[in-house]
Amino acid sequence: MSGKRGASGGKRVGAGRKDGSTDAGTKEQRAAIGELPRAYTKQALETLVQVATKGESETARVAAAMALLDLAMGGRLRRLRARTESRSKSLQRSGGKTRSPL
Repeated sequence: MSGKRGASGGKRVGAGRKDGSTDAGTKEQRAAIGELPRAYTKQALETLVQVATKGESETARVAAAMALLDLAMGGRLRRLRARTESRSKSLQRSGGKTRSPL
């Protein structure tokens, strides 16, 4: 059974990453990819402000405003919103009945 996969699975001869192999991307390539979004940060923020203040739909304005607030608060707003939505779904499943805190 050498070199073949047995009925119970396990390690195959020659499988996996070879010792001493290097990453496909160089450090410079990874750094360049990481910098690309930063080049558009100012434009992205200006666009969010534009949509939040002059967006055609209320939904777009609220979403942009929430995104700006979330950025300003370091992601806390997103976590708070997720927690609130989770509690709301829990209440819907329970038919609006809440458990006593005691």
